[in-house]
Amino acid sequence: MSAEQQLSWYHCGHCGQLFRSELGEKYSRACAHCGKKTHIKLQSSAEQPETVAIPLFETEASSHSTDRKKRNLGILKVVLIWLVLMTIALLIHRYFRGLAIEEEMAELEVLKQQKREVVERDRKILEESLASCHQALVGLISADLKDKTQFIWNPTESSKGFEHTFESGKFSLLDVNEIQRVSEETFQIEGETFIETHWMQSGLGEFDAVFRKDNGKWKLDWKHFSRASDFDWISLIEEDGEVDGEMRVLAKITETDNDHQTMKIAVFPNGFLDPVELPEEPIVFAVDQSSDEGLLIKAAVDLKKAGRSAFRRNAISPKTTDVVRVRARIRRVRVGDIVKIELKQVVACHWIDSGVVGFDLSELRDDLFSGK
Repeated sequence: MSAEQQLSWYHCGHCGQLFRSELGEKYSRACAHCGKKTHIKLQSSAEQPETVAIPLFETEASSHSTDRKKRNLGILKVVLIWLVLMTIALLIHRYFRGLAIEEEMAELEVLKQQKREVVERDRKILEESLASCHQALVGLISADLKDKTQFIWNPTESSKGFEHTFESGKFSLLDVNEIQRVSEETFQIEGETFIETHWMQSGLGEFDAVFRKDNGKWKLDWKHFSRASDFDWISLIEEDGEVDGEMRVLAKITETDNDHQTMKIAVFPNGFLDPVELPEEPIVFAVDQSSDEGLLIKAAVDLKKAGRSAFRRNAISPKTTDVVRVRARIRRVRVGDIVKIELKQVVACHWIDSGVVGFDLSELRDDLFSGK
């Protein structure tokens, strides 16, 4: 053994320093630094057993790695489950959405088919009936006075005062060789079919005529055509006796007071021809917005502004969007020296000889109270 191999490391218990000294159990061995005796020996590297030590932190790191793997695996499972559930939910949504779309498309197709059927029905009615309507109007214009009533609907009821009305109006100015039909359409009232036509005569103006079947033949609605009223406009405003009856008039909302829930309705005289302009001095009535009269007039005006009229797809004359045709019960009374004219009732929102109002009052009241 070489001299170098005979030396070993020792630890001084006094000064804490390491020093080398000969091997052996020598109790007289002195520290090379402090000179004090010591016998504490450190094993040399040659004498250390060849063992593999696993540091504690490596064991803990391995444990933590295992925990992380378990946590990651759990998260992965949750994510996979969530993805599966979302995929299932998406498939279910698409399935039912597809069913809903199919139902909507089917309903839309039904509506389209119904519309096509209505258009085709109206086309056939007009194709088959317009010639008869034209003949009825021509017959009314050209026949002798005593024979004219055969061309009007419900002559027994409608012909009261017929001769006076026909001769006093502008109907005698109509010329069968000059009138031209400019438009037509059909509409329904409680299952009954009507044909509305619009005509023009050069130098005279425009007018409209409504036809309906009477014993299988198309006849003219005379009360509508003549704008029949229980008394005329002149007698209403110039006389002072008491009267109470129905008039076919034009109406317009001139003022609305939302604070007091009232409105002012201007009523104008009717005319056989479509008015070019309205008279300057109508009769004005103040009514409650929630009254039957207020609800009906407003509904008729709103519909006219939307380009339509009661029962019809299109608006009727006059062409101004805020003026509507109504049948109104008007009363003139004398209170002392004062003559009052009162609007008692809006009978209908049209001039047709029918008891149908044109709007459902119960629905209008529901809309009013629901804020629509």
